Amino acid sequence: MPPKTKFNKENIIEAAFEIAKENGFSAITARSVAKRLGSSVAPIYVNFETIENLIESVVQRVFAISNELMAKQTGPNIFENIGKASLLSAMVANGHIPPWLNERDVEELLMKTGEDLLLVQKIKRGKNKQ
Repeated sequence: MPPKTKFNKENIIEAAFEIAKENGFSAITARSVAKRLGSSVAPIYVNFETIENLIESVVQRVFAISNELMAKQTGPNIFENIGKASLLSAMVANGHIPPWLNERDVEELLMKTGEDLLLVQKIKRGKNKQ
């Protein structure tokens, strides 16, 4: 009998991340991740207390990727804020806000983005007048 494959947290997050990319966050279930890994649901629940915890880890990975991409860009932080808020707005619109992100933080980020967008427009108008 071949040895059982062991899955760590990263393997599970990667599988869930791929599912989210293909079908959205709502498609992340213990069964869908287990199927992707070719395992039972046991490794998922050994590493994550709930599916919400797994989804939170996937969301954190999405933010980490976003931050990494933004860090490679040169330019003011205004555009980083806009990018993050755009991602967050899409998550809000699709009902995929993680439980650890409260409504006030979401509102504050979106308001800051609105201010940044106005600032971008002012800068753009100023350049067009020159």
